Amino acid sequence: MEIQERYQKWIDSAYLSEADRVSLLKITDGSEIEECFASELTFGTGGMRGELGLGPNRMNRYMVGKAVQAAMTPIRVRKDEPLVIIAFDTRRRSKDFADEAARVALANGAWVRVFDAERPVPELSFAIRKAKADLGIMITASHNPPEYNGIKLYGADGAQLVPKQAQPIVDAFSAISELSMIQRDPSHRLSDHPRFSYLGEEMDEAYVSYCLSQRKRKEIDCSIKVVYTPLHGAGNRLVRRVLARRGYQNVWTVTSQERPDPDFSTVTTPNPEESAAMRLAVDLAKKRGADLVIATDPDCDRVGVVVMDQGNPIPLNGNQIGALLLNYIINQTQEIPKGATVVKTIVTSDLGRQIAERNGLLCEETLTGFKYIGEKIEAYQSMNNRSFFFGYEESYGYLTGDAVRDKDGVLAAMLIVEMASFYRCHGVTLHGHLQEIYNDFGFYQEALDSFESKGIHGKAKIRELMNRFRTESPFVDSQVKIIDYLSSDTGLPSENVVKVFFEQGWVAIRPSGTEPKIKCYYSTWAESEAVSNQLMEALQKQMRAFIHSEFDKHQ
Repeated sequence: MEIQERYQKWIDSAYLSEADRVSLLKITDGSEIEECFASELTFGTGGMRGELGLGPNRMNRYMVGKAVQAAMTPIRVRKDEPLVIIAFDTRRRSKDFADEAARVALANGAWVRVFDAERPVPELSFAIRKAKADLGIMITASHNPPEYNGIKLYGADGAQLVPKQAQPIVDAFSAISELSMIQRDPSHRLSDHPRFSYLGEEMDEAYVSYCLSQRKRKEIDCSIKVVYTPLHGAGNRLVRRVLARRGYQNVWTVTSQERPDPDFSTVTTPNPEESAAMRLAVDLAKKRGADLVIATDPDCDRVGVVVMDQGNPIPLNGNQIGALLLNYIINQTQEIPKGATVVKTIVTSDLGRQIAERNGLLCEETLTGFKYIGEKIEAYQSMNNRSFFFGYEESYGYLTGDAVRDKDGVLAAMLIVEMASFYRCHGVTLHGHLQEIYNDFGFYQEALDSFESKGIHGKAKIRELMNRFRTESPFVDSQVKIIDYLSSDTGLPSENVVKVFFEQGWVAIRPSGTEPKIKCYYSTWAESEAVSNQLMEALQKQMRAFIHSEFDKHQ
């Protein structure tokens, strides 16, 4: 279908509100029409995410409705009145999109429960399992810039959908050729509908109690000084509640980042992976003489950490935090179950594997995305020789326990503070203990480069770069091991990832599933920090030169 034809089809649709029709008619810029109507947002295992606006290539209530209509299609085959739970974060239009999702689910015969205010992703996962829901919907764009929003879908196991679960929904989504095919409840107020209700304090308390049950030590040093920032997101109330209930007496929150703000006005991007996002929290930590800084992203599934060492801020990356947590939880576990398994992604450092296997645990790898870790947790439930012990990914996501099936920023924040207070009692910071781990296992260095390429043409540029890397990268003729996860028999689902292994490291390249970026992941290791750093510098230099030269060809 031509761009102008698709644009006119939206304008002519009786399903479109009059206000939105007027807004579309006011678009006179041909390039804007192209960006909004040349293609449709990709709907897949990660749900759907995009910039806000009108048209099929933007996030709006119509695309939310289409996604929920598609999700309800296979569920209704199995069950007449399924239960759907909906949560949302603090982003622009998140509450509106949650209401729209509720209306479509109601029109498709579901019982619907919506959280009464913004909530973290892990609480939605917990609520799905506790309420025995059939579908979970999260309105969020995670740590993307403020102009983005999105929708994520969760199965009855509380995990995001993996490809085999998502395919019937993807097929149903593709089959919705007209907006009028979306069913929508017309009730003036959602609360008037007999199958609608709100979720609130009762579920909060159940979730908080569960988090507290996952503590690894009963006795703790409550005097540790902590600065926390929710980065304007959904983690504020529950992270602070869990820390308070745990007994920590010196926890300060960054006031200017405490309240929900869909513009994320104090940061460039609300991503704890970015050191700039932690600046205000670090400033407060210096004033308060704090030991530790923690930050959660807008939907509170990721946690960033900065260690304050004699007033000097030392940021830790997701690989380092994951390795520290794994090592701590192992050491605090009196009896490790037979078949206990650590699950990490293919782009996560191998230090976790080394720690696990030395302590008699198994380690298994999945593709990128915590949904695959959630899938493993569910699979282990029916296996006699496996049990889930700990899961993490380099992108600041961690999980222990099995009542939540997504990375859990609330639980992880509690465990990170507990861990820091434990080592503090022994006169060591988290950074200091990390050095002890390196001295024992070798010096692991990790890095991530992201290269942005926006718009319709940007997507094409990223596709072309991935294709060229397979045939013309600087490593093609080298004596190295290369795994192409798109075509190799890895035992994992097919994925557009290429990983190159060297004697003392690896590099992996993949398009982001949620942002207009191509990502390069690096890992090196050596007996000395200096050598590991040198290996990292050479590897990044090679990759950056290749990517920049390829992007320059397509300017």
